[in-house]
Amino acid sequence: MSIESSIEWMKKHPVILVLSLIVVVLSSFITVIEGGAKIHDMYKSTIGHNAEIDKKLNSLNVEVDIGYFDGILGPPAIKNKRNLTRKYYSIESLMDESKNPKELEEKISYNEYFYVDELYFVQAVTDEDNKVGMYSITSRSSTYIPEIKTDLGDIIFLGKSTYNETKKKPRKVAGLLGMNLKHFNYYEVFLFDPGNYRYAIYSSNPNGYFDSVGGLDWEIGDVFAKGFSVDDDDFPMHGKHDEFRKSTTINTYSVTTPWFRGIDLSDEGVNYGGAQINFGPHVDQVGMVK
Repeated sequence: MSIESSIEWMKKHPVILVLSLIVVVLSSFITVIEGGAKIHDMYKSTIGHNAEIDKKLNSLNVEVDIGYFDGILGPPAIKNKRNLTRKYYSIESLMDESKNPKELEEKISYNEYFYVDELYFVQAVTDEDNKVGMYSITSRSSTYIPEIKTDLGDIIFLGKSTYNETKKKPRKVAGLLGMNLKHFNYYEVFLFDPGNYRYAIYSSNPNGYFDSVGGLDWEIGDVFAKGFSVDDDDFPMHGKHDEFRKSTTINTYSVTTPWFRGIDLSDEGVNYGGAQINFGPHVDQVGMVK
């Protein structure tokens, strides 16, 4: 059919022409909607999805009932009863120079909860009335790097940020530098609210995701701990420690209340091992949900 014949035919059948144009327009409109839906789904599964998780994780807090965590994260995968023994010296015995300091013991009971997602772990530790005294967020996958606004005023990317990125000085550093990542643990404790003794902890948990880890050729195979006063100028401890902090990834962020006593702030004690409150999950706890 020639172009002239086609034009003549359309003049004689205007209704069919209009209907055909409507079909073409609707088809194009449906194609645009489907394309938009695919773009939206892609956004939700990548950038948007991560932003939503970031918002959820940054809304976590201490001094709330554990039901607040359940409402945000769903039911916990693990619940443990933790009974700790805390050793300390009474202030009176430390002040009395005529006597040797008297060591005391305190029995403490906590409930520990773990919320498990393929992208992250969340740990919450409560008192016996289920009020949250400490929580931790641990990155678990290279496909999602949590952006966390910390109580130190920093923004850290769990699994990406390194220790030297914070310019604040820790109250204590501790950990275990094993021969491989399965036997590796390191953390730094910061006092961010001196009047109320509230602490934030940056740590590297062996069960989380690491972008990088520095050399493990110092303090190998032994648990170590060192405290620092405000006036100490020996931080980092030495050149290898400095290089380690520049290249080692933080993958866990924790925060505590003033009344939480599960952190060992002594010069020799550490929060590592099955008998202690760890920052993030211990390897035995991870095995319970795999």
